[in-house]
Amino acid sequence: REGVADADDVVVTLRVVAVRGLVDHPEEADVREPGDGAHEAHGGLQGEGGDEDDVAGHRAEAYSARRRARQRVTVGAPMRVVFLSAAYPPEMQQYTRGLAEVGAEVYGVGDQNPAALPASMKKHLAGWLQVPRIMDEDDVIERVTAWMRGREVDRVLANWEPLVILAARIRERWGLPGMSVNTVRGFRDKQLMKERVKAAGLRVPRSERVFTSADAHAAAERVGYPLVIKPIAGAGSANTYRCATPAELDRSLGQMHGVTEASCEEYIEGEEFTFDTVSIGGVPAYENIAAYLPKPIEMRSQE
Repeated sequence: REGVADADDVVVTLRVVAVRGLVDHPEEADVREPGDGAHEAHGGLQGEGGDEDDVAGHRAEAYSARRRARQRVTVGAPMRVVFLSAAYPPEMQQYTRGLAEVGAEVYGVGDQNPAALPASMKKHLAGWLQVPRIMDEDDVIERVTAWMRGREVDRVLANWEPLVILAARIRERWGLPGMSVNTVRGFRDKQLMKERVKAAGLRVPRSERVFTSADAHAAAERVGYPLVIKPIAGAGSANTYRCATPAELDRSLGQMHGVTEASCEEYIEGEEFTFDTVSIGGVPAYENIAAYLPKPIEMRSQE
């Protein structure tokens, strides 16, 4: 991709790489879930986590579509983006503003009443869909698909970690570019993440997936103390505990209300860093490394 020289070029660049998918034909009254055997008018994947060959094939098709799109683009035409939870957490409102400022049409989705949205955010929205529960993935997919039916969409985004799988499911449903469900699960599922990193040849903490207190205590005997118990799909070190004895593990398990699946893993003492990138066309264009001060688990346990 060519470099962006100024703000005007940003709009053009965004639109050039767009692969618009028509969200179901307006005359289609039913809203289908992936994998139900029905043909998706927009050419979406037929399953939610199809095998990797299928995913690779669809990516190749998307790449070809991008090349064709470059030949028919209208200079300055805005990219149309569906942004999940565009108002919460509060910092998402700044992403909404940023998308609009580089020329995107932002269609926000959230469980907030549109009347309660701040005026500073509303002016950056092309539309807003209020859903009863943003965490109810099946319901949100049905409602967003019905809302956008008959419109062309370029991207589906979610910058809040609990919703990245939902965004991936919608992308696969609509046949849009972006991370697949299979890829995203490798980031959300902490045990799967470690298994994939280990398969790549890197050392990871010993760990086991557990579902019950009995599972956790059995895993602790194999993993050894001290250990860390944490949700499989957590964020921000919530419900994450360092345990040095079986009694501490018992106390920690008693505090993990609502957690149905956890990772019991070896505790490793050391410095902690975060490494972030922003990629364009699959190539990192910006990178940043920072130390966690204090360490996340210490911040959570001592806040």
